[in-house]
Amino acid sequence: MVIRKGDDKAWRAALMRIIFVCLGNICRSPTAEGVMRGLAAELELDSASTAGWHAGDAPYGPMQEAASARDSSLRQILTALI
Repeated sequence: MVIRKGDDKAWRAALMRIIFVCLGNICRSPTAEGVMRGLAAELELDSASTAGWHAGDAPYGPMQEAASARDSSLRQILTALI
C-alpha cells in the first residue's frame, strides 16, 4: 500500500491493528470490536478467545441486543480462537 503525505486515515490504518481478546469471545471482546468499528472503521480490527468453546458462533444474543440498542452491530462477528 502506498501512503501519501497528509493521508492521516491511511497512515493510521497502516500502523494500527487491534485485536480484543477475552476467554470465550461471545461477550466482551466482540462488543469491543463492534464499538471500535463504529468509531474507527479504517483500522484493522478483530476479536478472539483464549478458549475454543464457542468457535464459529455468533456473539451472545443479549449482548447483540445491547449493542444494537446503542447503534453498534455485532452481526458480522463470529467467535474465533486466538
